Amino acid sequence: MSTPWIVAFVALASCLFLLALIFLGTLRRIVGVLEQAEARLANAPLSPGPGGLEPGTQLPPFQVRRLEGGWLGDDDVRGAPAAFVFLSSSCPACTGLVRDLRRGARLPLTVYVIVSGEEEAQSLGLSALPDVLIQPENELSIAFRTSTTPHAFAVGIDGTIIATSTPNSLDQLQELIRPPLEEGGEVALPQELNALRR
Repeated sequence: MSTPWIVAFVALASCLFLLALIFLGTLRRIVGVLEQAEARLANAPLSPGPGGLEPGTQLPPFQVRRLEGGWLGDDDVRGAPAAFVFLSSSCPACTGLVRDLRRGARLPLTVYVIVSGEEEAQSLGLSALPDVLIQPENELSIAFRTSTTPHAFAVGIDGTIIATSTPNSLDQLQELIRPPLEEGGEVALPQELNALRR
């Protein structure tokens, strides 16, 4: 082997060795940053997430104010099927569902509509509905682990979440409430459901 080849080989080996050192140093720093981020996330307070509670989960404990006055807690909901629907005035997909609810559609179970405050309920035209809940500090969104609107949860008579969806019409909300009605034994008659769709 000639001298130029030996020099080229040593130079290449030195470069590869330096690249390996740089790569390992960078990996070591990344691992440290990831460990710090993991520790911060483990100690962070619970915040709403986009997915929400899964079917089969028990209704979380909560206490929330009703728009018409008074309070509603998780114990008040148990014993009858219900649906919780999270809405927002800044949500374009909520408009169809809000319109149907304002028309006075009668559903065969209690539908709790959740908004952030009185102003939002008024801007959506929900003040005439009987079961509007106010969450100024996002307490229900945090309890249900959702930040999505519209987002609906169907709850069975024992307080178990049976189904979830993101309904943007009355038809989609009716599909969501079928399982708790069947579980609760109070299945709506087909004529009643067809009348609701009009």
